[in-house]
Amino acid sequence: MQLVGFATAMTLNQGKTQEVWEAFMRRREGDALPLNRDVIVLNHYANYTRRFADDTPFDQWVTVEVSPNPNQASPTLPAGMQAYPLQGGKYARFNNRGSASDVQDLIEAILNNWFPQSGYKLANRPHFQMFPAGYRQGDPETLPTIWLPIDSFLWQG
Repeated sequence: MQLVGFATAMTLNQGKTQEVWEAFMRRREGDALPLNRDVIVLNHYANYTRRFADDTPFDQWVTVEVSPNPNQASPTLPAGMQAYPLQGGKYARFNNRGSASDVQDLIEAILNNWFPQSGYKLANRPHFQMFPAGYRQGDPETLPTIWLPIDSFLWQG
């Protein structure tokens, strides 16, 4: 999957998501890229660890999927945007039933409760949240889905 968007280095303590989101949304509306309208907020952990803390550094991307153009080797990127090739693999998908502000609490519950009981192993690939087209903060009809990378099922016998 080819993604295009803005990235910033951050920790959860720094909380730059809103700033990157707003910059992306302003720019996205002004460009004629072949876009899937869903917004993908992707976290890439360079120093991957199973334990996450509020000061764990990562790169956060606010992106959209671009449709491949057979007449172009790569998409023409708007100023300030970068391409991110999201590699394939298995992901566990979780529907957020709370508000968008509850997402981090839900992710922590998944990492601390669901994963240890599931038999799956958290994979060393990006984690992401997909916000549907027309997403409106606070609207329970437009909540994001959470995608966490998984490795093969671990036998627990």
